[in-house]
Amino acid sequence: MKNIKSNVVLRGILLAVFTLYCLSSLTCYSSPGDLGISDGQGLRLVILNYHKIGNYNDFYSVSSKQFSEQVDYLFNNGYAVISLADFRSWRQGEIELPNKVFMLTFDDGNKSDYETVYPLIKERGLKGVFFLKTKAINTEGYLNAAQIKEMSGSGLCEFGSHSVTHRNVNTLSKKILNGELIDSRNTIQSITGKDVYAFAYPNGMWDEAAMEALMENDYQFAYTVMPGMNDLKTNPLELRRIIINRGVSHKIFVAWVERDEKLYKRYYSAMFKKASRDGLSAVAKLCEEELHK
Repeated sequence: MKNIKSNVVLRGILLAVFTLYCLSSLTCYSSPGDLGISDGQGLRLVILNYHKIGNYNDFYSVSSKQFSEQVDYLFNNGYAVISLADFRSWRQGEIELPNKVFMLTFDDGNKSDYETVYPLIKERGLKGVFFLKTKAINTEGYLNAAQIKEMSGSGLCEFGSHSVTHRNVNTLSKKILNGELIDSRNTIQSITGKDVYAFAYPNGMWDEAAMEALMENDYQFAYTVMPGMNDLKTNPLELRRIIINRGVSHKIFVAWVERDEKLYKRYYSAMFKKASRDGLSAVAKLCEEELHK
């Protein structure tokens, strides 16, 4: 029962915060130019997290129109899209990036990644990072190997691991977790022929042991579902992402992207209490970091 509750903790808190925010009287947002840059090096990376794009009866889906409107907002407000490879090269000091950049990520490997997202990426000159739960590859409703290979070969789509079975990594033994990390990577690499060095935590859950396992298995980046901005000071194994679902109106989307102070404080205060109560020390620590920004 405890594990089941842990699976939905982030979803429940996000939904509660969305609802409270919709009822609030907030009407103003800080423009990007008004926000201080915490790392002193001028980079502001917004990472968006999607699951399904299209007309699905699913809370974790958004329409193609919503997706395009959100991308338009970022472009119209001075953001440039980057790939995971771009971000890695920047962190390694190999390239420079504009001050305001965004990354598009998609979890699970749903069939809409190929049927809807991939055409939009090609049409609009975007880049995307797709995290696969490899047990689902070649099954109904998910990407097949041929589609993954085609998307990877375009140079516009990168693939990372979302584990094999999509179980919470903080509930797994070290042996099982290592198997999930190694087997998922091997499966993806056998299809794309490209290195896999990024991971998205299933259900957004993680702990210190999971980060240690990722490092031991040569993963360089890991993605949470905790909202926020990313810079050089961000732990690369705790990258912040903004979850986009059908509950995210344009007003809420802008508030998340522009880091509305009241929205972030409300979310992270609630999440800190929940993480502390459930013994999720890594999550609680991240919440403290965000609350002190």
